[in-house]
Order: sequence, then structure tokens, then C-alpha cells
Amino acid sequence: MPAVADRLRQLGGNVNDLLIAAMMITISRWNDANGSRSGQIRITMPVGDRTAAGAADARGNRSRLTAITARVRPGAGVSELLGEVAPQTRYAKSNPGPQVDLASRVLAAAPLPVIVKRLFLGAVLRVGGPLFCDTSLVSNLGVVEPPQFGPHTATEIWFSTSAHMPRGLSLGVVTVDGALRLTFRYRRALLSDAGADEFAGLYMAALSLLTGEEART
Repeated sequence: MPAVADRLRQLGGNVNDLLIAAMMITISRWNDANGSRSGQIRITMPVGDRTAAGAADARGNRSRLTAITARVRPGAGVSELLGEVAPQTRYAKSNPGPQVDLASRVLAAAPLPVIVKRLFLGAVLRVGGPLFCDTSLVSNLGVVEPPQFGPHTATEIWFSTSAHMPRGLSLGVVTVDGALRLTFRYRRALLSDAGADEFAGLYMAALSLLTGEEART
């Protein structure tokens, strides 16, 4: 991974940008193979907000959601796609913003019972979700030190992200001992088990092609 990170920095990006670009390429290829239009692809990306919390060494850690948008053009190289993705991720990380979008904030503040809000949100997602919701979610925790369990040290770490419909597909990533650990989560309403396996294979192929190194799922 260090060698990959160095190459990406020369292109103006980082590993997180590459993960998002690879997801966009995979979605575009999947849509092309299944007779669907790709158009603009929107990837939800959590951004960690770390602010001082009292003592000098104390940190409060929150996260907010942002969307990275690009179009995968036929014949475009990784540098061109990274050139669209990287500025958006840099802006999101350096400019504070609300944890969720305006519609979600309005719904959360509405003086209605929780069950009513849930039913309303479900109805809105069923009707307008496919048109307005992001295509997928990529959450990268970055470099993680193997945790200790008493005298024992974990040697493998994976984590799973949310995959609510209509998005229905997400990717969680951590880096441990210099190697990526990838976890795909999906809904069977979107993908069959065989389809999810095929999609993950396409993503691994795209990632390996762009990095020249092997990631693990």
C-alpha cells in the first residue's frame, strides 16, 4: 500500500479516492453489461469530524455524510477520473458541514411520532429513492492498528457498513499491516448472491488493475 499511496499522490489523489473511483468504474461496467444507463454516479462518503473535547489529548469523533459525483467516460484513464474525485473529497474533508442532508434534518426536527416519520420516509424512498438516492456508499476507516484482546492480538479486521434500499450496496474498507480488507454489504432486493459475487469480482479486478496489487475480501 505505501507504494500505491505514493503513485496516487503523484496523480493528486489518495487511497480513498482510488476506492471511490474503482467503485464508479465497477458500477459503470455493471450497468453496461446489464443494459442500464450509467450517467452520473454518486457515491456516499462518510467524513470524520474530529474536534477538541476538553483535555489536550481528548478527541470527540463524529461523522457526516457527503456525496462524490462523477461520470465514467468511455476510454477515460484513472488519472482523469481521479481528477474529478480527488478535489471533491478534499473539499468535503476541509469544509465543515451538517451530518445529513437538508431533507433528513427537516424530517428529524418535525414534531411527529417516530413511527410516522419511519412510514413517511419508507414511502418517499419507495417512490423517489431510485431517482434521488446515491448509487452506493464507500467508507474507509484508514489504517487500523490490530486491537488487543488480553494477551492476544487480532490478525484480521473487517467492518460492514449500512446498505439500506434503494442504495442496497456498500463497501467498508480498513488497512491492516499494509493490506486492504474489503467488505461488501448488499440487499437481495438489489442483487442476488451470485450477482453480488460477480459485482465484487468486478470491483476487485478494477482495483487490482488500478493499483497493481492484490486486495482481500
